[in-house]
Amino acid sequence: MFNGVVMLISMYCYFVLIRFWSDLKLVSKALLLLWTVLITSSWLVGLEIGKILLIKGNKVLGSCKGDIWGNRRENKTMKKFNRSCKPVLICYGKQFVIGRVSLFVFCRGVTRGTCRLLLTTKT
Repeated sequence: MFNGVVMLISMYCYFVLIRFWSDLKLVSKALLLLWTVLITSSWLVGLEIGKILLIKGNKVLGSCKGDIWGNRRENKTMKKFNRSCKPVLICYGKQFVIGRVSLFVFCRGVTRGTCRLLLTTKT
């Protein structure tokens, strides 16, 4: 849900900047540029951190799959523990999961959405 909100805010700011550049005053231009850069870059940093957490979590779980933990009882307990573990994800149900291509998907969505907005409102 938050990904969609950030995407809409970014698209709106880009649209207003491109469409009404000549009508805006300098202060408005600067404020919109600042908002757009801060919102987009902070969300891209958040997506990158989530991607790193996902990759590191999968590596840690993959390294725990050793069969030799000591005696037979400990091996059985550790196998159950390993099956029950899930890597850390930033998500809400199944709506949005941060993965490896999320940065590119976000940027592509903002770019396509802005172009579609400009094409639809062209007069």
